[in-house]
Formats: sequence, C-alpha cells, structure tokens
Amino acid sequence: MSEIVSNLFAVEAAKWEERYQQKYFQDRRDVLDRWLARTRKALGSRALDLGCGTFPMETIFKRHNLSATGLDASREMIDLARGLGREAQHYSGPDLPFDNAAFDCVIMFNVLEFVENPGRFIGEINRVSRPDATLLMTFTNFGGVFRRSLMAVKGVVTAKPHREPDYVLSQFRYADIARMLREAGFEKIGIFRYSWPWAYERLFSWLPDFAVEMFLRNRFFADCVYVEARQKSAR
Repeated sequence: MSEIVSNLFAVEAAKWEERYQQKYFQDRRDVLDRWLARTRKALGSRALDLGCGTFPMETIFKRHNLSATGLDASREMIDLARGLGREAQHYSGPDLPFDNAAFDCVIMFNVLEFVENPGRFIGEINRVSRPDATLLMTFTNFGGVFRRSLMAVKGVVTAKPHREPDYVLSQFRYADIARMLREAGFEKIGIFRYSWPWAYERLFSWLPDFAVEMFLRNRFFADCVYVEARQKSAR
C-alpha cells in the first residue's frame, strides 16, 4: 500500500464505524446480506473480507453461519476492529497470508482503486479461493454519468479541471474488471446489483424507492458497481 493511501486510511479509521451508519454504507450491508442469502448453499464455511476496514461486515457473515476473517493493510483499522472483538488481521502485502484454497467465499468492496498491482492482487484472491468459491466485489464507477457530471460541476465551481484525488491509483470500467477476473481463473462473471449514488442522502432522499430503483440503480448513475464471480471447478 502506498504511503498516501496508508495515511488516508489512518485518518479514516476513527470515522469508519460512524460511516457504516449512513445510508450508502447501510445499503452495502443490505447487498451483502441478500447476496449471501441467495448463494448460501454454495458458500461452504469460510469467508474472507479483503480490505475489511474495522470489519463491520462480520455481523452479516455470522447471520449466515459463516466463519469470516477480515484482512486490511491499515494497522489503524485492524487495531480498532480487534478492539471491538472482531476476527481481523493486518497484512502488508503483496501476498495474502493464507494457504492455497483456504476460503469458500471472498468479498472485496472498493479495494482495487488503492492497489498498486490490481491484476496480481486478483491472482492472489484466486490462489486463496477453493474451486467453486464465490466472489463479490465492488469498484468505483469512475466512468458513470453521475460521477462524471459531478466532476464537471466541481470543475465549473472551482474554475479548474477537477481530478480524482492522488490516493486513487487506478480507475476501471466493468470490462477491465471482467478481464482481470477471467485471466485470474474466475468464471460466471456478472453484475449482482448497483449501489445508490454516493450523494444519495443529499440529492435523492426525497425520491420514492421505486423511482430510485428505475432511474439510479444502473451502470450509468451508480457510484459503484457490484460484480460477482465464481472460481472454476477445476484448477
């Protein structure tokens, strides 16, 4: 993890639990809960949350009777997670500190943007995933209409071109994610569901739910995209 990313999450650690009370992050919990409910029979018993932060998702895994481990490159995040009694551990990378085929289920929410070698990282996920293991991940939808429009507005307001912050190391399209997953050995790659735009609470809270479902939960407007995949049955 680069120094600028490390410094970012050292600061964010103290805010992480509070953030997961916001609608955007509560929506993330809801997505995981429904995905686990749909795929539970194929999940096995061991789960890994990569980039777990303070590991707020542990309660969702427990609800589905999964033994879950959280892993994060931020020592500050892990210290807080352990202080809350959660099964989480720190690692410095690039190799994940687990045996081959150790997990039946892996989740990774908005991590690749901060990884220096995303293709290699996905290869490591492949290594620690057993045959038929399931994966759910998100990536920031940098090319979406909502985010691009927001950046344009910020550029007008500040009178200078607006760019993503320095801690964003990579930007992806869905095609990029699907290609890296295929190259790593995953199949049945698809989109599970879309998130609310990140500014939902400020801009769209007045809309009824059906309108949000119709007009905002799609690849054009969503701020992040949920991608699911399955490890191949035979290595």
